Amino acid sequence: ALPAAAAAGTAAAASAVPAAAPDTDSPASGGASDQADYDRAFWLLKQARYEESIKAFRDYRAAWPKGQFSDNAQYWLGEGYHALRDYDQALIEYERLIAEFPKSQKITHALLKSGYCLQEIGRAGEARARLTDLSKRYPGTTAARLAEERLRTSAAATPAP
Repeated sequence: ALPAAAAAGTAAAASAVPAAAPDTDSPASGGASDQADYDRAFWLLKQARYEESIKAFRDYRAAWPKGQFSDNAQYWLGEGYHALRDYDQALIEYERLIAEFPKSQKITHALLKSGYCLQEIGRAGEARARLTDLSKRYPGTTAARLAEERLRTSAAATPAP
């Protein structure tokens, strides 16, 4: 696979949006199934077309509120805003996933990324609490390990009072 920047820069990637992501059996009708709608939104995200992917994931959530990919779509909404450095909106989207889909496989990474967003917007105490809670509630997970790394590096970067 090409890096996102390289893929986004190619004429083929920039010129057309498939109705469904490549390699799906879905009819190319731009909304034939929740799979097709989700795949299209995810394809846009992978192409680093963040604004378009955000709209497509919002459209997916509206059209398929109980769709099989609703939690993933909610997570990727947060990721789209995070990539655009809109940390306030990314935090809202991650927290929406946490509230609406507490059993999602994306929960640990939503907690992690919400902690990152809290740091970015200057809410360091809340970020520390979120990341610490993540590492205690989900020990041994990749997200917990990343939270612990972030806690160590942010503690090292913070001067003592």
